[in-house]
Amino acid sequence: MSNMKDLLPNVVVLGAQKCGTTWLSKNLQNHPDILIPRKEIHYFTRHHLKGIEWYSNYYKDAYNGQKILMDIATNYLYDHDYFRRYMLTYHRNIAKEIYNTLNEPKLILMVRDPIDRAFSQYINLLQESITYGAIYSGKIKPIDSPKARKMGFKYPKHWPLGFKLQDRDAFFYVPDTFEKAIITHPYLITRGFFATYVKKYLEYFTKDQFLFLEFDMLKKNPKGLLNSVYDFLGIDRYYNEEFLYKRINPASKRKIVRNWSLESYIVRILREETIPSTFKIPLKILSKLNLALSKKEKPKPKKETIKILSRWFKPHNLELERITGLNLSHWK
Repeated sequence: MSNMKDLLPNVVVLGAQKCGTTWLSKNLQNHPDILIPRKEIHYFTRHHLKGIEWYSNYYKDAYNGQKILMDIATNYLYDHDYFRRYMLTYHRNIAKEIYNTLNEPKLILMVRDPIDRAFSQYINLLQESITYGAIYSGKIKPIDSPKARKMGFKYPKHWPLGFKLQDRDAFFYVPDTFEKAIITHPYLITRGFFATYVKKYLEYFTKDQFLFLEFDMLKKNPKGLLNSVYDFLGIDRYYNEEFLYKRINPASKRKIVRNWSLESYIVRILREETIPSTFKIPLKILSKLNLALSKKEKPKPKKETIKILSRWFKPHNLELERITGLNLSHWK
């Protein structure tokens, strides 16, 4: 890698979302042979129009002779980005783009019981939606594009094509139960069809280029999981004791406020610039009180929902077992 033009990743972590990629990043980032300039560069999803030089600069600026240059993402596995589905048309062959851009990289994919993955993401959506005042209860009512055009995003600079938001009303509209959410937000389910996406990658890459990991390995034997990564990469074993046995960003720890409807109402009112600030002070106090009285119990999927989802996912899980060689018999 003496030629600085060659400084592009030789290892890509494809995700998947809510499957332990943040934990993996934390545990690998201080390895002397690994360079992770930042988690979630998002070159192949959000920033591909900025060009290869922009991508390479992340590695040039931090390079210090490391053997492994790694790009870690949660959504490279997928060929669409739901995050902006209301704003832009987004559907590309990311597997092909990685194949054309990088010189035969090694690929790492972490998967998880798709029901647990879906519910973990739902809890995450709830938490973020509360922040934006966008929880709703009652009848199932998917939000269509015209109604959603005013939805905001807290980091506008991340949007491609110079897209600027004119209204910071709300980003997510999420129902108050998991059962409603899997209807209004179908990607909660489709993102668990791992085999479908893996097969798209195998059109361009061989299985020898892949390391498949399973989320339960993280819980039962984190050192063993990391050893698999180090052996796959051909580098010495190294452990970051600060993060090795630590759950990173678990859904079970996220705060869900006591009264979702009240919090959503307060947030929407506080965003109104026409309301005098003196009237907003008591609302802010009420909001903090509501957060302080947050629930200890998180909403849970119904047993019947789990049974139905298990039937949906079973053929996909069996296909994933066949492709990856992982033992997934403990999945629901």
